[in-house]
Amino acid sequence: MTQLLSNDLVSFERYGYTTIGITIAGEDPMHCPTLVILAAVLAFSADEPRSDLDKLQGFWILVSREFEGMKTQSPKEVGFKVTFHGNKVTVEQQGMTFPLGTFELDPKLEPKSYDRKLLNGKTGKGIYKLDGHELKICLAAPGDNRPTEFSTKPGDGRSLVTVHAPSGRIDGLRE
Repeated sequence: MTQLLSNDLVSFERYGYTTIGITIAGEDPMHCPTLVILAAVLAFSADEPRSDLDKLQGFWILVSREFEGMKTQSPKEVGFKVTFHGNKVTVEQQGMTFPLGTFELDPKLEPKSYDRKLLNGKTGKGIYKLDGHELKICLAAPGDNRPTEFSTKPGDGRSLVTVHAPSGRIDGLRE
């Protein structure tokens, strides 16, 4: 059995999987096949590239917001939490949570697209930029064309939001 597991581990390493040695109470991991397989699977999954959808998951803190060229963030909005859970987005203000709708990402477009279906069923087309712990979303009014840049102007119906993921949060981003 040990010989079979040794061959399997060599095979894992040949295809780019990483194996991790585990010992429990001084036992050789080769004598515990479940641990060896679990360790190999965990090492592989930790190295998998994560999608933007995965990276968005969790809460973000509002940094700035503007609408039609004007900064609209008020002191009451400082510390707003924007949370992405699956394809749903909510905002939390003063302990109350409000749904904003659902969203779809297309990271293959340039700029990357973010479309939000509002609670009234209408869809706003937007773009997003994810840069480490900072996320910018520029969203057009429902029925308007998708923005091509991260800016707003008087009368364009667009909003631009910047949120920041706090360091050390355990969901979404991993360092």
